[in-house]
Amino acid sequence: MRSRARLRLVGSAVLAAIGLVLAVATTRAEPAVMVAPFLVTVAIGLAVGGRPSAVAALTVSPDRVLAGDEIVVTAVVRSNELGRRARLRLVPPEGVTSIEDDLDVDELLVDGEVSATWTMSVERWGAIGPFVLSAHVTDRLGLFESEARAEVARIRALPEEARLRRLLSPRSMRSVPGAHASRHRADGLEFADMRPFVPGDRARSVNWRVSARRGELWVDERHPERSGEVVLFLDSFTSLGSGRDDTLRRTVEAAKALADRHLAANDRVGLVDLGGVFRWVRPASGMVQLYRIAEALVDTEVWASVADKPLEVIPVRALPRRSLVVALSPLLDPRGLSTLVQMRGRGLDVVVLEVAPRNVAPPGERPRSRVARRLWSLEREMNRTTLRQHGIGVAEWLPDAPVDPVLDGLLAYREAVSRWAR
Repeated sequence: MRSRARLRLVGSAVLAAIGLVLAVATTRAEPAVMVAPFLVTVAIGLAVGGRPSAVAALTVSPDRVLAGDEIVVTAVVRSNELGRRARLRLVPPEGVTSIEDDLDVDELLVDGEVSATWTMSVERWGAIGPFVLSAHVTDRLGLFESEARAEVARIRALPEEARLRRLLSPRSMRSVPGAHASRHRADGLEFADMRPFVPGDRARSVNWRVSARRGELWVDERHPERSGEVVLFLDSFTSLGSGRDDTLRRTVEAAKALADRHLAANDRVGLVDLGGVFRWVRPASGMVQLYRIAEALVDTEVWASVADKPLEVIPVRALPRRSLVVALSPLLDPRGLSTLVQMRGRGLDVVVLEVAPRNVAPPGERPRSRVARRLWSLEREMNRTTLRQHGIGVAEWLPDAPVDPVLDGLLAYREAVSRWAR
């Protein structure tokens, strides 16, 4: 597409030539007088004008945000003394909407420079980009034009913050203090039992009411608060749904909330993303680990792959034997189900948060539709039954439902299994 300046220059030259030809052909001065302004413009532009320089720069601040936050996009265009006016156009990527309606700016250069700022809203999480800026700088007469482009590769939008009330306690605890009640008995907050006083017990552990009633010293035993290791296992082989109901989107948001909650409880948290592209984060604790996990979650996508991913592809350091594996899976791909069964067979403590998709086969009036719906439901129930037969707790998380009640169901299942094991 030809630029406006080139069209203006060529148009003025053509009109001036036509007027001069008509003046010579008709031997009259009126056509020449009519096109004189165009002739003068072209002559002055060719004599003192020229193509201006154009250099564009684009910045986005901040480059790491939460989904739903606002960002500021700043563009700066510089030119030499020939530049007079600049036209800027910003093209944002998908998932970013402008709070201001107009993304086109047409301004005069001041001291060879012009800048523009847009405020935008990030609508989704992930690696978002690129932002593309195109700038056109024209000279004083608008006859010559230069173009410059600039872009920001991408920004990283983290999932929205979600707060969870409950924690999933690993069965094996570390000696480091934390928020989980250990099964051992020592100094702690949760009452466990009472026993007679023995030399060496602390005076603050004495239960004076029971001691006064029985005529001898009795002490309270308590469960100490310890921390554990939690590994978040993401099944990203496939995904169903769109928008907020997409199973992968909900999986990442739940994983971010679980990581935040367990790291706040001084647990060591790791991540294993098993799908078309395999990635993992070694279990660790602290705020830095939260940023590591968040960065890995942002890059989580569904990549088509038919390759089998057995448990052997996962490094030993990514799945410590004493850790609790919290699997977030839509239970759609047999490779993910097989890996969960293998982990349980290796003696790992595994629970599954089933990120159930919305009804993809809604019941219809036709018999085939009803049969398809029943087959879909039976297949999913068979997957749950298979996991439970191997000792894996499964809780279904439906769309538009909070996560806390689902975690309560997993906690109830684990407590029932623990009581039965005793």
